[in-house]
Amino acid sequence: MVTRSELYREVWPDTIVEYDQGLNTCLRSIRAALGDDARHPIWIQTIPRRGYCFLAEVVEGTPPPIAPVRKTRVDREGGPKWWRAATVIVVLGVVAIAVSDHTGRGRRPREVTASAVIRDYRLGDQFLSFGTWEGAKKSIPYFEAAVASDSAFVPGYIGLALAHLTLGDSREARDHARYAVALNPTSPSAQLALARVAFTKDWDFPVAERAYTAALHLAPNWGPVHHWLAYFRSAQGRHEEALAHANRLVEVDPISAASYQVLGWIKYRSGDFEGAQLACERAVELSSPGTARGGWLCLASVALAAGDTAVAARSALRVMFADGIPPPSLRQPTTPAPKQILTVYFEWLKRGSAAFDQPAADPYVQALAAALMNDKDAVFEGLVRAVQERNPLVVAVAVEPRFRPLRHDPRFRSLIREIGLPESAAPGG
Repeated sequence: MVTRSELYREVWPDTIVEYDQGLNTCLRSIRAALGDDARHPIWIQTIPRRGYCFLAEVVEGTPPPIAPVRKTRVDREGGPKWWRAATVIVVLGVVAIAVSDHTGRGRRPREVTASAVIRDYRLGDQFLSFGTWEGAKKSIPYFEAAVASDSAFVPGYIGLALAHLTLGDSREARDHARYAVALNPTSPSAQLALARVAFTKDWDFPVAERAYTAALHLAPNWGPVHHWLAYFRSAQGRHEEALAHANRLVEVDPISAASYQVLGWIKYRSGDFEGAQLACERAVELSSPGTARGGWLCLASVALAAGDTAVAARSALRVMFADGIPPPSLRQPTTPAPKQILTVYFEWLKRGSAAFDQPAADPYVQALAAALMNDKDAVFEGLVRAVQERNPLVVAVAVEPRFRPLRHDPRFRSLIREIGLPESAAPGG
């Protein structure tokens, strides 16, 4: 780790500046140029109130002559601390690379300033981070402006790929992800975007396998790689590998509610309902009151599968309240009975849109609701539509515990084959 004061002394040794603001601006620019994310860093991790840590492996040797470090930085505190100097060198080297050529190909036209490209990118990324359809729509013009200003700006194409993936436009998502990889095949963010499109929309599992493997090789300590590899392995029925990635995600980001949500879903799909409940409860605990919805949704699903109606009802009620005004049948002076809450919850899920912020009813969510209501015909009606529409959630159909009673039905096995999943992935398969 290198402290903020050390960076200040290395970058502005003989200058009096407002270095907190200047250093923050520099780090934001570096991350934007490299497609890094402070919440899930690939290259530079912020250590709150202390400094920064470079995540890639640092090998002792002769550094490139990009930014010399004074020997006093290496020899102070009573001994050779080459790793501290190496960290400073790497961070300063990243600055030089980011300023000179952030993509590996081509340079920004002289009349376009870096700040304009980064501004547009950051605005697009902010809207995309909402995780909603509306946010994805709003993000696209900003990403398009960034790549229009700099046709080799890889993070802009990654943003476009993920925005179109959210909107369900697989062709646009695929084209942008492929172009990002073509511009910079050593970008783990680009490889991960391509893998996600191949996995959730194209169902091209060989391409997804190669891209996930490449992303993991390029950034073995990056949380999002383990996040999506956990889901990928889980969908294939490779539960031990999925759990390994989910546990690694928690190790990389142990105070993130999202990390525990992933662990909860992976344990749930592997049949470990007790472990899943503990993980989902931890996700809720780490969430602020306004962001706990995902944890409650996870907990409701796990509790329903485990047969714990009290926990399921309490969690389901929290999910519905998080989406705004509760259904009229639940607006009572006293808390309704668990059975009444769950009945309303199943009907609410059956509408298929509110639970996942989609503009139209989601057939896969409708199939899940029908399974909870023991309506087998409605389950298959929803699943068939989900497969026809290439719903991104349907890739988990083989390992969804709610569909376990269907595992021997020929129609279910046929759907699994159509998606391209191994039949061994299905429970009991």
